[in-house]
Amino acid sequence: MEKKSSFTLYLMRHGQTLANQEQRYLGSSESPLTELGIRQHRRIQEQLVDVTFSKVYTSPRKRCLKLAESLADDPKMLVRDERIRELDFGVFELLHWQEAKEKYPQVWEKYGKMEPAYCLPDGESLFDFESRIASFVDELLGSDLTGSVAVVSHGGVATTLICQMLGFDPSERWRFRLENGHVTQIRVQDGFAYLVL
Repeated sequence: MEKKSSFTLYLMRHGQTLANQEQRYLGSSESPLTELGIRQHRRIQEQLVDVTFSKVYTSPRKRCLKLAESLADDPKMLVRDERIRELDFGVFELLHWQEAKEKYPQVWEKYGKMEPAYCLPDGESLFDFESRIASFVDELLGSDLTGSVAVVSHGGVATTLICQMLGFDPSERWRFRLENGHVTQIRVQDGFAYLVL
């Protein structure tokens, strides 16, 4: 009989960035942490000081990487994974939503319909975004991981990952919100995932 995974997942969103503070689209781009974002990272480190992680997965973006490095006792435990980077917003990157609407009105209208196959110019579609996260989730649930596992990522990734792990359609991601600098626990027992509240 195939062994199914049993572990506690600590899913965390990076601290506030300047782009977050200014309400700009932030996906593939980099943006520095604000003072609040730095404090949020410190709070996570303090909150998890007694947790020893068997594996720390992170988006390769700098806003995630530094926090992830601080959680990995051994650099060999740290895994940079492109599948858990944020949605690439293409031409919307680093624009405020009002700027995006004014500069690219036709793109804005199409994007607003949230059709999974629609690909933002120079960006990616929701379908591709959800597919890469599904690949990551399938690997997690099919792994032989034990103990505590960290995933340091982004808001859109976190809510999509929660949906996929709990068996909801990814379109339900809007019913969840992981704020900057917050940690959510998901327990996985014999391959079955549930949210810890």
